[in-house]
Amino acid sequence: MPINYTNGILYSAPRVIETKDTRFGCPPTAVDGALLISQTITVDNPCIYFTHGRIIFNASSRGYGRADFNLRVNGSVVKSTLDTALNSNNTPASWEELDATHSGTLSAGTHTIEMYGSNGSNCWGCGSDWGQLTTIIWECA
Repeated sequence: MPINYTNGILYSAPRVIETKDTRFGCPPTAVDGALLISQTITVDNPCIYFTHGRIIFNASSRGYGRADFNLRVNGSVVKSTLDTALNSNNTPASWEELDATHSGTLSAGTHTIEMYGSNGSNCWGCGSDWGQLTTIIWECA
């Protein structure tokens, strides 16, 4: 049975796509600004989507506290978040978690959702339990 919403009818049941961080290491080796996790999504109809990315970073491995975390959809930054990750004595904290959430609409076709971290090399992630990108898609008729 279709579900009505303000711009039409949902085409099918929601899809949930979860992509875990598969890089090796804790934290893995990665240059500043490297791609952390990526999803490629194909939809037959326009859709509504909700995406959430989360990953930990090791501030103390960089020597300073600020970290920037970005979600990109089709190459454009749609959400950024940052953390200074400093302890009360102004020294870098060990591990901190950053997350970003975004929702919107996409046209029919293939789309890419990506997570990037900046302001440090070799500091993002610690395996599949500590980083993932989850997207929910509702295709519309």
